[in-house]
Amino acid sequence: QSGRVKRYAQSLDQRSKTDALDSRMLSMLGLERNIRPWHPPSEKLQELKGLSRERSSLLNDRTVETNRQGAIASSVHSNARALKRHKARLKLLNAQIAAVEQEMRSLIGDNEELKRKFEYLTSIPGVSFVSAATVVGETLGFESIVNAKQLASYAGYDVVLRESGNYKGKTRISKKGNSHIRGVLHMPSMTCVCCNPTLKQFYNRLKPNKAKPLVALVAVQRKLLILMYTLWKNEQFYDAEFEIKKQQKHEALAARDNNLINQSVS
Repeated sequence: QSGRVKRYAQSLDQRSKTDALDSRMLSMLGLERNIRPWHPPSEKLQELKGLSRERSSLLNDRTVETNRQGAIASSVHSNARALKRHKARLKLLNAQIAAVEQEMRSLIGDNEELKRKFEYLTSIPGVSFVSAATVVGETLGFESIVNAKQLASYAGYDVVLRESGNYKGKTRISKKGNSHIRGVLHMPSMTCVCCNPTLKQFYNRLKPNKAKPLVALVAVQRKLLILMYTLWKNEQFYDAEFEIKKQQKHEALAARDNNLINQSVS
């Protein structure tokens, strides 16, 4: 919504910015466009989002400390006392990350509805509790998401084409979205291409047609995110044979239609 408001304000060719002008612009937007009502998310989901952000920050700090510790340990003039302090900080970060993850589990476990819905997401082979908790927290339970296209755009997985005349640029994802979701889905996607029946087949079909394997892996991340959204909204467990059943259903419908056409012709 904020991006839509910003682009609408830019289209008015309004150079000044005051509270009165912003109020007028918002009123015009509400009269001209059909805007979806906003509902505040639950406190539980807001707390979950805060915990996932804290965990992400701690992981970044741990990476920095690990790199520094490695640099000191491999240095010609290694300082034993400095190395000891870095190890102590690294130990503290690991303990804090474990504490945050345990708090996330307690938060979900104390809410029966969230606990039940999380079981749908963790039924997907390759998706851990932390990955599911981060996605749910960052989307606030998919509360404002109405379709898969909007979700892909929100996460920055929407495809951007750059073509003009004879010029054809590279096709890539926009990355103008929630980087926390893209970051947490990287490792699950790598696991899914090894053990998930649906996504493994999807990856193997895409990989030969892509210049880089990473492009196919990003497509798996997008499909995995949409799969999580679908199971959450429909309150269903993962079904490895869903695609096969879907194809069989389409073939049965096509065969029935052909029989009806043949009967009407004869």
